[in-house]
Amino acid sequence: MSACKKDPNAEKEVSGTGGTTIELAKGAAISATGTVGTSVVTLNYIVGEKLFPSKVIPKLTVYYLANTQTSATAVSSSVRTILYTATNVSLTATANPATGAPVVTATGTYGNSSNTVWGLTYTFNLSQIGKGLFTVNNGVASQSRGTSLIIVAQDASNATLAEYTFALSEFGLRAAL
Repeated sequence: MSACKKDPNAEKEVSGTGGTTIELAKGAAISATGTVGTSVVTLNYIVGEKLFPSKVIPKLTVYYLANTQTSATAVSSSVRTILYTATNVSLTATANPATGAPVVTATGTYGNSSNTVWGLTYTFNLSQIGKGLFTVNNGVASQSRGTSLIIVAQDASNATLAEYTFALSEFGLRAAL
């Protein structure tokens, strides 16, 4: 007979008035029709209401990292490039959002009835993020087909309240060539 060690965080109770972060949803974070090119990707984020007690996210932006090949042996630094941006995103169920805004759904509570969590869904085509980052390997610049996506939630004064970054490769996805 063997024993399995239980994850100490598996059943943590969360107290307070709501989650204080934005992150990819557990379990169904990303779905895609394929891994490259014209694949349609759906990102599912969650945000806790406590982060935005007025139930409005003043500014929500999804970025991807991009750079350019500057010579046969060099590339520029990567910069954040906007994929989507929206202002005054309401944390109420919104099936048909304004351009740049996510679909918003109530995903229930986390830990207790005061911890309301909202789901934010963005759907895009992999080709919208270009060819991915250029890299230099053994003195030769080439296309990596990889990049990272970043979601940033800001308050009305543009101060960042929450940010979440992940690499496409974590989910087996590659940018289009």
